[in-house]
Amino acid sequence: MGSVKFRFEQDPDTVMAFIRDPEVIKRRGTALGERNIQVVVDGNRVTTTRTVEAEIPAFAKKFLKPTNDVVEIKDWDPTTRTAKLDVDIKGAPTRVTGTIRIRPEGTGTSYEIDYQVSCSIPLVGKKIADYADDLTAKGMREEYEWNKRELDSRG
Repeated sequence: MGSVKFRFEQDPDTVMAFIRDPEVIKRRGTALGERNIQVVVDGNRVTTTRTVEAEIPAFAKKFLKPTNDVVEIKDWDPTTRTAKLDVDIKGAPTRVTGTIRIRPEGTGTSYEIDYQVSCSIPLVGKKIADYADDLTAKGMREEYEWNKRELDSRG
């Protein structure tokens, strides 16, 4: 299980509106090298489908591909500013699930994600899940850094 915590200078409502904005999601994905990005908002559910590239270590090449279609669902509860996270890497034996929390912190906002990476392959599954966990944490940090730069540039 992984956990990351980031801080924004902006208030929680501003952060939540920003990270749920379909145009922001598309711009961020493009900036981070993703392709074929589609965002569907249905009520409080934000579904993002995209194609991503990843370097695959030798031990995992039998099970993982370097190019993957990813479906990410963030099902938000706007009253608590929390979301259930579900990331499905199509055709791969790995999945990421978790909870996102947006909370006031001083004059800014705490953005926290608790997540779990699972892999359905016996024997090497833990090693693949650990590798995917590292990629997930790296991706969350890159996403945060992009979001922070964009929000901070707005003044």
